[in-house]
Amino acid sequence: MKGNSMLGWLLIETFGDSKQPTVIGVGSTAKKMVPLKEILARGPGLLDVQAAVARARRERGRVEFLSADGRRRTVAVPLEAYSGHLHGVHVWTGPADDPLPERDPAGAWYFNITTDEIGGSDGLLDLYGEPEEKRRTQRFTAEAFGRLTTDAGNALALLVNAKPGDDYQATWTVRRDNGAVRTAHFSTRAIPETTDAGAHHLVLRGYHSRLRPSRASPSRPTPGRPRTTAPRKHRRTWRTPRPVQPAHPAGNAMDRPAPA
Repeated sequence: MKGNSMLGWLLIETFGDSKQPTVIGVGSTAKKMVPLKEILARGPGLLDVQAAVARARRERGRVEFLSADGRRRTVAVPLEAYSGHLHGVHVWTGPADDPLPERDPAGAWYFNITTDEIGGSDGLLDLYGEPEEKRRTQRFTAEAFGRLTTDAGNALALLVNAKPGDDYQATWTVRRDNGAVRTAHFSTRAIPETTDAGAHHLVLRGYHSRLRPSRASPSRPTPGRPRTTAPRKHRRTWRTPRPVQPAHPAGNAMDRPAPA
């Protein structure tokens, strides 16, 4: 950001403790799990954002502070799933007198591969347009794929093939509760976790963000090939089953954001 707020809010993932937090969104633009220093360069802005992320992770609440000279303000908003796990932080830093820009919507979710359970967050269900009275904190995995209008085989292959530490990003099309089809950017990591009872689970923790109008028809799904963004020395190739029926091509997502 180099001293100004032109880049807007940063969406920073904190999926697990084994890796440093990375940037998966700048404003409305998705990023490929980029290290913070590549976005902010080295300087006081980087140090302030790192401090804000650390405080938000520790305090689990909104963080706001001024720089030592009072000229720059930094704000951090933690993003949790219903399970209580912190999946990331929205962070803005800029001149102290600048108004805060609007935050782009982002929704935390998790898939417990071991127990076949999923959970989301209010942010996720806001993206889907799900009414308050229909919201539940936990569902079964099969329910989630009912929203996909892309090839569900790719999504299932992700669950089957996931290994601890794998990172995964892709853009798929999903259907909102009102029937509108939107493109959604996914970012996730497979995290090994141990329950209080000592059971070992593998959990995909991730985000949906950047839902935009799509020209893809719900009746003509567009198979997508997942793309890994793991560090090179840990890079893993995701292999997906070949669809039985040929897919019909679909158009690209429009540039204009979807209405809330």
